[in-house]
Formats: sequence, C-alpha cells, structure tokens
Amino acid sequence: MPILSSLAELVAVAMAGWHGDIQTCLALTVGSAIQVALFVAPVLVFTARLLGVGDLNLLFSPFVLAILFLVTFSFRIHFHEGRTNWLEGVQLLGVFTIIVAIACLAGQ
Repeated sequence: MPILSSLAELVAVAMAGWHGDIQTCLALTVGSAIQVALFVAPVLVFTARLLGVGDLNLLFSPFVLAILFLVTFSFRIHFHEGRTNWLEGVQLLGVFTIIVAIACLAGQ
C-alpha cells in the first residue's frame, strides 16, 4: 500500500514538473517528506520499545539540530519565490555535500 501511494505522489510530482509548476512540485515533495517523518519516527520508537531493541528516543544532539536548521533555512532561501534554476540546484547539492562531509569528519 505505501508503494502505491508513493507512486501516485511521484507521478503527480513528475507531471507538475513536466508542466513547469514548481510550486506544486515543492508542495507535494515537502508535504510527502513531512508526512513520512511524522508517521515513521513515532512508529519506530514504539516498535523499538515493543521489541526491546533498546532505548530509541527522539532526542537529537545540538549538531543534528543545527544541520536540520541549516537544511530548512537553505531550502527556504532557494525556493521562496516559487521558481528556481539549475544553478540554485547545484548550490543546494554543494551545501548538502558540505553537510555530509562535516558530519563524516565530526563522527556523527
């Protein structure tokens, strides 16, 4: 069932992108990511508790919170006007690459 709902969202995003409607693409993509995060995170916490895997909680380190803020802020900066170009996409990839490199070097 989740695969079918994701497939429907993927087709909707692809069609909106094909027609040049970046607002709809962004709304569907971000909305889908938020829905998954808000559903999956609590389910994983409860499942870990039931299976006795360990103490899985939603307490994040300051480093992770700073990364989440940076990603959210950079997303907002690049897409606030509802349109973008390839250079802004490359800049976002660069920001994400730097974040991954810092996380790997910091041992997070």
